[in-house]
Amino acid sequence: MATGGVLAGAVLGLIYVFQEKLIYIPRIPGVPNTFPYLPDKFGLEYEDVWLTAADGTKLHAWYLYPRTLPSAAARRRRPAVLFLQENAGNMALRLPFLRLLVRYLDCAVLALSYRGYGLSQGSPSERGLQQDSQAALDHLLGRPDVHPRRVAVLGKSLGGAVALHVAATNPDRVAVVMVENTFLSIEDVAPKVLPLLAPFLGRGRVGNFLVRNKWRSYEAIQRCRHLPMLLLSSLQDEVLPPVHMRQLYEAVGGPACTTCQWVEFPEAHHMDTYEVAAQEYWPALIGFVQSCGILDDDAGEPDVARAAGAAAERRARAHSAAVLPGGNGSAQDGSEGQLVIRAKTERGREHVPPPPPPQSFGMGLYARYALAGALCCALTHGAVVPIDVVKTRMQLEPSVYAKGLLATAAHLVREEGLGVLTAGAGPTMVGYFLQGGLKFGGYEFWKDVLASAAGPAAVERFAALVHMVSSATAEFFADIALCPLEAVRIRLVAQPGYAAGAAGALTRLLREEGAARGLYAGFGPMLFKQIPYTVAKFVVFEHVARGLRAHVESMAGLVAGCVAALVSQPADMLLSRINRAKAAPGEEGTVARLLAIARELGAAGLFAGLGARMVMVSALTASQFAVYGDLKRLLGIEAIH
Repeated sequence: MATGGVLAGAVLGLIYVFQEKLIYIPRIPGVPNTFPYLPDKFGLEYEDVWLTAADGTKLHAWYLYPRTLPSAAARRRRPAVLFLQENAGNMALRLPFLRLLVRYLDCAVLALSYRGYGLSQGSPSERGLQQDSQAALDHLLGRPDVHPRRVAVLGKSLGGAVALHVAATNPDRVAVVMVENTFLSIEDVAPKVLPLLAPFLGRGRVGNFLVRNKWRSYEAIQRCRHLPMLLLSSLQDEVLPPVHMRQLYEAVGGPACTTCQWVEFPEAHHMDTYEVAAQEYWPALIGFVQSCGILDDDAGEPDVARAAGAAAERRARAHSAAVLPGGNGSAQDGSEGQLVIRAKTERGREHVPPPPPPQSFGMGLYARYALAGALCCALTHGAVVPIDVVKTRMQLEPSVYAKGLLATAAHLVREEGLGVLTAGAGPTMVGYFLQGGLKFGGYEFWKDVLASAAGPAAVERFAALVHMVSSATAEFFADIALCPLEAVRIRLVAQPGYAAGAAGALTRLLREEGAARGLYAGFGPMLFKQIPYTVAKFVVFEHVARGLRAHVESMAGLVAGCVAALVSQPADMLLSRINRAKAAPGEEGTVARLLAIARELGAAGLFAGLGARMVMVSALTASQFAVYGDLKRLLGIEAIH
C-alpha cells in the first residue's frame, strides 16, 4: 500500500513539476529540430525576424509575403496575419498551410516560433507564450508595410488559445480573430488526455490545483466577443473534442452573436481541414476576411466597426464571391447577422513537399518510454497482487486449492487472514517497475534499431517480425532485473513466515542458496514464460490496435492478454514450482529439476490454474496498455498538436 502511494505521488508530482514539458512539444519525437525546408521552396518571399519578449527571451519568426506584393506600399493595402501555430514541431512543418494562406488571402503573414520552438530561445509556458504573442503583435503593428487596422490573428489548436488571449488583451489593436480546432481550457482537456485522472481534473474538480498552465479560452473569448470572429471546427477531430469549439461558440452567444461566424467540416480531422475540405475551407476564410473590410485593395481606412455589425446578407454575398476554382458547395443557415456553413466532403489537395523522414530522437525519448513502462507495470502488477497470490497457491497446491479463483481466495483469507492477499506486494512492484522500464523502453529502442538497419520498406513488409524480435530482445534484458525479485515474491507467497519482508527474504535467499541456485534458479523458466508472453502481447496488440479506433489501448490489450496468458502458462507453472523451495542437498541442476517437475505435472498439470491466470493476465495487460498510453501522453510522447 505504501509503495502504491509513493508511485501515485510520483505521478502527481510529474504532472505538477514537469507540467510545461508534458504540455508543450517543441520537437516532435522522431523528427529533427532543424528546418527541413525554408519558405522560398514554397514560392514565398520571407524575412527572418528576431523579436525580444518582455522577459528578454529572443524569439524567431518568419515574415512571409507573396511575390505579387513586392513593395511595402502594396503590402500595406492588404491584410497582415499573425499566425500562431499548433503545438508540436517547428514552423517549417506549417509551410504547406502558410503557402496557401498567403496565396489565397494575398497577404503578409508573421509566423511566430514560440519560445523553445524552432530557433527561439527559452522554454515554453503559458505566461511565456502570452509574452511571445504580445511581442509578435507589437512588431507587426510597428512595421511600415502593415496597416494597423488590417491586422488579423489566426490560431490553430494550441495557437487558438494563444490567439484568443492576445486578442482579448489587445481588443483595440486587432481587427479580426480566426480560431481553428482549439480547446476550452487545459483543465477541460486533461480528463481526455489522462482518463485515469478524469474524476479529479476538470473545471470545479479537486485536482485542478495541479494544472498551472490553464489557458482558459472560454474566458478570453468573452473579452473579445465584439471583434469579428471566425470559428472553424473539424467534426472528426481526433485530438481535441469538437464539443470544445462548439462550447466556445456558445460562450459568445452562439447564433445570436452578430460578430461571429461558425464553420464546421463534417469529415475533416485535427490537422487536415485545409486539405480535406479545401473547397469549403478557403472560401469560408476568404469570405469572412473580405466581409470584415480588411481585404480591399483600394486606399483608405478599413471600416472594421462597420464590418463587425454587417448583416448576414452582405456576408453571404462576400462569401459567394470568394469561391475557389471548382465551386464551394456550401450551405447557409442561422439567424440574422449569422452565417453558418456546413461543408460538403470534397477533396482538393495540392502537391507540397513531403515531411522529413523520422529520425532517431535520442535516449531522452527512450527514457520517457521506459518511465511510462516502469510506472504502468508497477501500478498494474501491484493492483493484481491478490489475484497473483491466489493463482500461485493454486499452481503450487492444486490438490488443496481446486475450487476456483473466488473459492480459493475465500479459503486463504479464512485460514491465514486478509493480509495473505498482499504477500509479495513489495518485490512485485519493485520488480515490475524495473522490468517494465526495460521492457517498454527497450521495445521502442530495438524497434528503431531494426527500422534504421532494415529501412522503412522492409519494416512495413515484415512488421510482425520486427515486433517479435524487438519485444523478445527487450524482455530478455528485463528478465535479468525481474528474476531475483520474482524469486523473492514466490518464496514469500509459497512459504508464509519465510521472512518479515522483501528485504529479509532477499538476504536469506542470497545467504542460504546463492545467486545462481537461489535468485536466478528460475531464470530459464522465466525466459520461457516472459518472452512468449511479451512477444504475444506486443505483436497481438500492434495488429489488433490497427483495427480499432475507440478505446484502442484497453480493447487491444484485452485480446493480447488472453493470447499471452495461454502461450506462457506452462513456463509460469514451472517458474512457480522451481521457486517454491530451495533445492534439496545433492539434487540435480536447474535443467534437470525443471524436467523432473514437468514429468511430474504432465500436460494437464502444466495448465493448472489457467483460468485464474487468464483473468489476471487479460485484465493486467488491458489495464497496462491503457495506463501506458496515458503515461506516454503525460510524458509528452503523444501530445495535443
